[in-house]
Amino acid sequence: MKETPILFCAEMVRAYFDGRKGQTRRLPKEQPAHWCHGSVVELENGILYACDEEWKLKCPYGMPGDKLWGKETFCYISTRTSSALNYRADGEMPEHARKNGVKWTPSIFMRRGFSRINPKITKIRFERLHEITEQDAIDEGVTMLGTSRSSGEACRG
Repeated sequence: MKETPILFCAEMVRAYFDGRKGQTRRLPKEQPAHWCHGSVVELENGILYACDEEWKLKCPYGMPGDKLWGKETFCYISTRTSSALNYRADGEMPEHARKNGVKWTPSIFMRRGFSRINPKITKIRFERLHEITEQDAIDEGVTMLGTSRSSGEACRG
């Protein structure tokens, strides 16, 4: 079984833990000239990429049965008496940490041991992004028409 990292923004982390995110879409790096696709992979409770009859594409995240581990923005706060890992999806950075110059670490730098998101791929399908249904959008964690963040900002993942 393969384990692969995948990036999630704070709103998508919250959607995952709230049970609102059961699938995710990623554009393949390589696309056929004759047919421009997006792709989808189903997670344990709900999706990422694959292939169709004419064009084979190996999903870089794995195959059904493989696991993903989510990378998210975090900060590590250490004092003389304690240390703690804080996740941006859980709220603001503690004021004492901010005053001491602690900054958020981008999700791309998260180590495996810090991950708390561990979905399993259950299904992979390939489809055009224009074919997304309203239910797919809900399963992606969309909470507001036209955005993927409840704050109204754009978010990938």
